[in-house]
Amino acid sequence: MTQTTQLLPPFLERLVQESQAIPPQAELAARINSAHQQCVAFPTTALLHARNAGEWLLQAQEQLTPEGWLSWLKECCTVSERTAQTYMQIARGWPKLVPSPAILPASETSALALRDCERAELYSNVEEPIQIAATLEPAPPISPKETLVPATDTLTFFIPGGVVPKARPRVTANGTFLPPRYRAWRNHAEVEIFKQLGEKSSLPVLPLQRAAVKVRLIGKHRMNADGDNIVGSCLDSLVAAGVIKNDNLSYIPEIYFKLIPQGTQGVQITLLPLPSPEGSK
Repeated sequence: MTQTTQLLPPFLERLVQESQAIPPQAELAARINSAHQQCVAFPTTALLHARNAGEWLLQAQEQLTPEGWLSWLKECCTVSERTAQTYMQIARGWPKLVPSPAILPASETSALALRDCERAELYSNVEEPIQIAATLEPAPPISPKETLVPATDTLTFFIPGGVVPKARPRVTANGTFLPPRYRAWRNHAEVEIFKQLGEKSSLPVLPLQRAAVKVRLIGKHRMNADGDNIVGSCLDSLVAAGVIKNDNLSYIPEIYFKLIPQGTQGVQITLLPLPSPEGSK
């Protein structure tokens, strides 16, 4: 199988900032602060910035005692301990990547330090899903005549747990950012997608230029959630992970949704690549 980095689209690959040598603690703090600010400011690529911050936090943790690490975190970094633990969890679950030599100078990263770190509490106020079951009509099967692609090209992902419906970014005096619950689910979903991509023996060319998408919501979920926002959360995660190029109708002309009350709670996403429309280039 090819290197994991080939799974990432070029614009995401450039965001992976790793170094062969462990930088000094002061430079680590500057990079962590910069990645934290970018995680808040750019929701579309927040997962990679969170992963970068987690990698550098883990490096600092290896250099210091537990007490020294906590003291350094409070004095030198603009992230809370809770957010730092979330970033490190994302970094631990990330597939191993080939290091990239491109790293921002400390003078640039330190200038991007965030003044208000509490906005990035990714897992604050997470609500448990309401335990209610329901049934919907089964989704119609995708016609092989319409797809005209081999079944081996089908991609399937399973994101465990409850799904947080898509939420609009919040605009405040301090900037625009995603609500914490939705951002937390997005990070969780994108990590799962990257991990499952790395486990597949063969893949079609990514991102998919055109695809049919089938979303199966499995288990018990909140029944007052909008189905279109559930699908929107899944599509946003696929775009951010580089699986599909875009989620507008020209790229995703077929979408199916089905609720399956029995089974392990989560969402199964199946993508079937479609040929380009006749006459298009």
